[in-house]
Amino acid sequence: MKLTFQDSKAIVAHVNARAEQHGEEQEPAADIKLILNLPSERLNDFHPELKGMLYFKDTAREGEDLADKGTDAPHFRFQKLALPLKWTDEMVGATLKIHRSGKPLTLKDVKVNNFSIKPMEGGTLELTLRVQAHPNEEQFGKLSTMIKNEVRISLEPAEDGGVG
Repeated sequence: MKLTFQDSKAIVAHVNARAEQHGEEQEPAADIKLILNLPSERLNDFHPELKGMLYFKDTAREGEDLADKGTDAPHFRFQKLALPLKWTDEMVGATLKIHRSGKPLTLKDVKVNNFSIKPMEGGTLELTLRVQAHPNEEQFGKLSTMIKNEVRISLEPAEDGGVG
């Protein structure tokens, strides 16, 4: 999976500070929970058939012309499906940039995982993901001021695709 974002709105829902054992050394680490509202077309980033499984076009309601709509299949197919859906893929070695004000906070060689997909009526979805990073002290300070705030993020996968 090569999930990318360019200057996308996100909420920093939570930042969990922790330590990782690397041999004899302790290394600071953080789990950053991000929430994004996206068009259903972004389900193709996970699997090409996922959108068709979750959404449908109701020609009885819309007729045949959906040119003015943002999506060609805006209706959630399974109203009784327990949500959110969990996706177990992982990206390794990605770069996350968080833009709030001034110079962006750049975290390199991050893992992106714990995907949670919540499809919504109207052809949109809420995507929650976890970024596992190793911020320095200054970056930890900046991250703590972003909790529960809207930011803009850019996410680039590793050159080799970084699939875990």
